[in-house]
Amino acid sequence: MVDGLDADTYDALVTAAETYRAALVVRLAGEAGLRTEEITRVAPRHLRGAESVAGARLLAVPAGDDESAGGEPRLSDGEPVDRETVVPASLAADLDRYATSEGLDEDDPYVDVSPRRVQMIVSETAARAAGLTDAALDERVTPSALRKTFARRQLVDRGVDPRAVRDAGGWESLGTLDPY
Repeated sequence: MVDGLDADTYDALVTAAETYRAALVVRLAGEAGLRTEEITRVAPRHLRGAESVAGARLLAVPAGDDESAGGEPRLSDGEPVDRETVVPASLAADLDRYATSEGLDEDDPYVDVSPRRVQMIVSETAARAAGLTDAALDERVTPSALRKTFARRQLVDRGVDPRAVRDAGGWESLGTLDPY
């Protein structure tokens, strides 16, 4: 199983995506730290500007059906939110463009497919990238490996506080991030 991708391999994977949607699936896991099922829940209304950081955008990750009980934060309409994660400006711009080009309403998911289909999109994109590049790209890339890439990039490449990475990625404990 793939543990996480280096920057060149990750870029090759994004570039190999055959569709805009496939690229967004890869980027939502690899740059925003979303889990497979979370990718299918986020919609344009979940993306907003961050008050504390100029130019930054936040993506509210809606709680799943099994997570909706309890005292987690809620959007203004009462929808429970699992967490918020900072989204790179280029990904936020691509999400905005995709929503506009596809005519998505504020409540329509960016990626309206099953979690299993999300896994298949990542797998198909990895197989395509492996065939197109000389990069050491394992065809068995998974959304989980992309989340590991997100964690490693934040912790190692950008020096982000581990607690902030844990919160942004929705990991239960700091120990989960120890390998990075």
